[in-house]
Amino acid sequence: KQGLISPMDFIPVAEETGLIVPIGEWVLRESCWQAKQWQDQGHAPFILSVNVSAVQFRNDGIVDSIRGVLEETGLDAKYLELELTESIVADDLEGTRKILNDLKALGLSLAIDDFCTGYSSLAYLTQLPFATLQIVQAFVRGKEKHNRDIVRQFFQLSRSLLLNILDEGVWTCFLTPSDAAVAPSRLVVVW
Repeated sequence: KQGLISPMDFIPVAEETGLIVPIGEWVLRESCWQAKQWQDQGHAPFILSVNVSAVQFRNDGIVDSIRGVLEETGLDAKYLELELTESIVADDLEGTRKILNDLKALGLSLAIDDFCTGYSSLAYLTQLPFATLQIVQAFVRGKEKHNRDIVRQFFQLSRSLLLNILDEGVWTCFLTPSDAAVAPSRLVVVW
């Protein structure tokens, strides 16, 4: 009746009701299945990045669920990256570390999503097994000098920690050629 509904509208309701768990597993399964189908059709493999909500992450059996999806779809774990928000760490660092290490042991990679949106701690980047740092759009989109400086510092930080960096929502690039010297070894940009 309402037509297309934005994820910004339905995801909070799905999280509140607990429906995000089966929805998230369905999204993961369908995404992995499609990526595997494209590989089987001869397309070059790529890393599939899938968001996991804090509610999904805290659900008992998350590791077994993801393992099952990978086995069911036949997608090699090295082609899957899970994007997790900083909020997953807020309540239980030790519990989070165990789950993240178990997920990493499956062979997939982990990204911290929208870094600097409220729960930021640089300690997360050194204490948890993240491979990718996704910085919040506000720093990338802003054209002010301080935003440019913050993005440069993220580049330097990611390079020193051997992290990939993801700038989500880049519409214009305000970095200069001299910024290439501090850019990470792999910069992923989502349009």
